[in-house]
Amino acid sequence: MEKTKLLAKVELLGVMLFAAVALAVGQAPGDDSDAVRQVESRFHQAFVAADAKTLDALLTPDFVWMHGDGAVWPKQQLLDLIRSGKLNYKRDEIDSVKIALYGSAAVVVGHDARERDTGEKLDYNYTTTYVKQNGEWHIALYHSSHCPCAKPPSIPK
Repeated sequence: MEKTKLLAKVELLGVMLFAAVALAVGQAPGDDSDAVRQVESRFHQAFVAADAKTLDALLTPDFVWMHGDGAVWPKQQLLDLIRSGKLNYKRDEIDSVKIALYGSAAVVVGHDARERDTGEKLDYNYTTTYVKQNGEWHIALYHSSHCPCAKPPSIPK
């Protein structure tokens, strides 16, 4: 009888230890995935709000947006277009978002349906590359590739 009780305690301890390790291992990535997802959401919301201040805070100093047509916009060009009103969106809806974490880097892939204030509709797949700096996630690179069914967008000058 004593051997059975001891065995039951060891099994219970083993289950508890396994659960604690699984929770500890899974906790940090889950938290980082949630944090990246929140920044991703704020990034897309900032386009609709034409919120250059939020974009400036979310983007790394060397941020680059690579467009599917080969155009490359550094951070300052994007912010200038937003501030000037030349780049306005009335809709920016993302779906099929997947997040992969690699230590202090993360890669997000998804689909984005946007509509400019002119009525021009954009449909593309995208990749966002994140880096964790001073405990916060920032966007270093955004790459958009227009879906085959979508008409290439007009690029503001």
